[in-house]
Amino acid sequence: PIPVPTEGVAALSDYPDWIVADPLLADSSGPEIRRRHLRFREALDSLCAEGGVGGGDGQCRPSEGSAEGLRHFCVERGLRHFGLHRDAVGWRFREWAPSAAAASLVGDFNGWDVTAHPCEEVGGGVWEALVRDDD
Repeated sequence: PIPVPTEGVAALSDYPDWIVADPLLADSSGPEIRRRHLRFREALDSLCAEGGVGGGDGQCRPSEGSAEGLRHFCVERGLRHFGLHRDAVGWRFREWAPSAAAASLVGDFNGWDVTAHPCEEVGGGVWEALVRDDD
């Protein structure tokens, strides 16, 4: 068997189950994996809390009498809000790109012209473009 490094590495009990199942992951990259996993858990807990569910164990469940949860967050606030959707005046495109300096909706429909349908930042890193029916 290959020896498992122990010097300078946290106890395996401090790692997620999927690392404990493969101790070779706890080598020099173990601390980085653990840091990323903890960051993922914090983000998941934040989404769960925002959806009205208790996190902490990495599981999102609806709270008492609530239809909220990670699925609701993704479907109601994600799939039905972001992407390309038809509305009363045309097609609306929304994308979350918090680090973007600019964004445009391009494709065959506008000859791949990046100036034809520029996105407007509407807040929170969300960019939006509208392709009106009369365009």
